[in-house]
Amino acid sequence: MGENLVYMRETVSSYHFLALPDNNTREVPKDKFEFALKESIIGFIQQIPKKYWLVCKTQYEKNLNNRRKQPPIQELVDSQD
Repeated sequence: MGENLVYMRETVSSYHFLALPDNNTREVPKDKFEFALKESIIGFIQQIPKKYWLVCKTQYEKNLNNRRKQPPIQELVDSQD
């Protein structure tokens, strides 16, 4: 069993997805994504309707905002002393 990746955006070196059903964000380097596609490790299923994509986009952005609010790992380690 795997995940369904909903495409969110593209940067210079990566594709960004919301992974369903767990609603996790995924950043996949373009070269690894292209390799997985070529080798049939991953495949296109279908394009979801825009109203569902917008729900996924909202969750993706929420995940990014939550990640930005977390303190850096070093702060977490220092706080346990």
